[in-house]
Amino acid sequence: MSAQSGIKVSDNLTQAFTSLTQDSSLGALKVSISSESLEPSGTLPSASIESLFADVQAWLEDKTPAYIFLRTSDTAFAFLTYVPDTAPVRQKMLYASTRTALLRDLAALDKISTSMFATTKGELSYKAYQSHIAAENADNTHGMSTKERELAQVKQAEAEGAQYGTGARRSNVVSSAGTGMPLSGEALGALDRLKNGKGTLVQLAIDLENETVELASEETIGSADDLRSAIDSTSPRYSFYAWPHTNPTTSQSTTRIIFIYTCPTSSKVKERMIYSSTRNFVVVNAEKEAGLVIVKKIEANELEDVGEKELMGEIYPKAEGEKKAFSRPRAPGRKRV
Repeated sequence: MSAQSGIKVSDNLTQAFTSLTQDSSLGALKVSISSESLEPSGTLPSASIESLFADVQAWLEDKTPAYIFLRTSDTAFAFLTYVPDTAPVRQKMLYASTRTALLRDLAALDKISTSMFATTKGELSYKAYQSHIAAENADNTHGMSTKERELAQVKQAEAEGAQYGTGARRSNVVSSAGTGMPLSGEALGALDRLKNGKGTLVQLAIDLENETVELASEETIGSADDLRSAIDSTSPRYSFYAWPHTNPTTSQSTTRIIFIYTCPTSSKVKERMIYSSTRNFVVVNAEKEAGLVIVKKIEANELEDVGEKELMGEIYPKAEGEKKAFSRPRAPGRKRV
């Protein structure tokens, strides 16, 4: 069983997780990536949830990522992802790209009561857990449980991959809010106005504290080249652009909506993971709730890779034999989503 990152779930881990779920005397299981394999790296005896969180904090290392399954009831577990900012970059990316596949390959999704992501030990305290659960209960988006949201994301990610081809880049990460992070009324209102021809650019941003997708800005810009200065270059953004242009085949004027996910390389790891894992949900809700017809989804780290020429090449590609470098973008620039 392999994750998209190529990291495999070992037989030892499968056995350890089975023991955890069947033996109530076990309270937590730590999982680490070692030699391109997901391995069990320790267990804790059963105790109160508060005691387990205290033990987990003492268990974790300052610069070493880990996954933790922590018992919250006889049959349910909290899934904790700990990726400290001080960890080596390669480890950060491995743990980010392996997270959801780990849950899927262990058949663990139906046993997870909640998921938390942390970059410091303090973010995995019992108090932080209580606040997280309170926020989930208050949100309860669309009446879905955390388990249902986790399952929905895996199914949606797989469907997205099938729809947009194997060349599509999709995240294997689930944020603490998972697919249930809602779009605010202001965000949906701006998308509705965009659909009706009022403005050409809507930017959405995640409120990390409240775990909602909020309206960052809406405006009218002159051309696609203006995206480079209009889109925020310091923070991740979900941008919806109503692109007015002339169809080079028919010579007719038209407007088509493009979704652009931008994530500057300077963004924090936690931001990158949460924005990436929420991206598909935002697109689906923009289409279903706001009624947008999105013809292309683009991802970019550098705004110089987004402009009139680039969009024209994406929407109206040349014959296969004449494709230029845009079909093989330079790292770490724009990618297809």
